[in-house]
Amino acid sequence: KAFLNSQGIKFSESNIIANVCFLSQADNRAISDSSPADYMPKIDTALRASIAASSLLPVAAMAGSMNYADFIKMRAELLVEAARKLIKTAAI
Repeated sequence: KAFLNSQGIKFSESNIIANVCFLSQADNRAISDSSPADYMPKIDTALRASIAASSLLPVAAMAGSMNYADFIKMRAELLVEAARKLIKTAAI
């Protein structure tokens, strides 16, 4: 959120469910205030698709170059899709 703030994105626009990610404390500290363009490319390319799928992230975001508005729109769609599936089947 500090990085987004440095990019002119207000806290009220970044502090939303579609921008939440569960990370270990060590990983959170490692990426800290960095741009996704800095830390996403460090993820093994062989693991990116599975990480994106299990984290409900747009695969395109794994390159780190997606703009925030597009990321939030796509992530929100993935979250809605997963919630609807869960409601219908009780399984994601």
